[in-house]
Parts: sequence; C-alpha cells; structure tokens
Amino acid sequence: MDKEKNIPCLPALSDKERADALHKYHIIQPFLQKTKPLTEICQEQHLPLRTVRRWVTNYRHKGLAGLTRKARQD
Repeated sequence: MDKEKNIPCLPALSDKERADALHKYHIIQPFLQKTKPLTEICQEQHLPLRTVRRWVTNYRHKGLAGLTRKARQD
C-alpha cells in the first residue's frame, strides 16, 4: 500500500479484490474508449450515475487499484 496516498498496490490485492476491480473496469471501459456515454452504461448496468462517475475518476487518478473498495475506518 502506498502510505502517502492510501492506494493499494495491485500485487497486494487479493484475487477477489482484483476481480472486483477488473469487473468495474470492464463496465467503464466503453466510456474510457469513447464508444459509449456514461448514461447509457448506467442504464444498461442498472447503476447510479454518481457511482460510475466515481469509478471513472478513481481509475483516472489511481489506475486499476483505484477501483478497489476502501476499508472502513470505523
């Protein structure tokens, strides 16, 4: 884990975390490749637009590791 930015390193992820991140990536991939608008992806996947926007932002800032779930702090 990158302690400065609290970003998990890909090799440190479990198989399930890696699979979940790849699943999210495959959902946003058409938008990233500019072949489909986010609103269409959200309708097809039955996901809130806000959630998918957050995935795109996290992916752009942190790469695939940004698509992993963050551990709760409480």
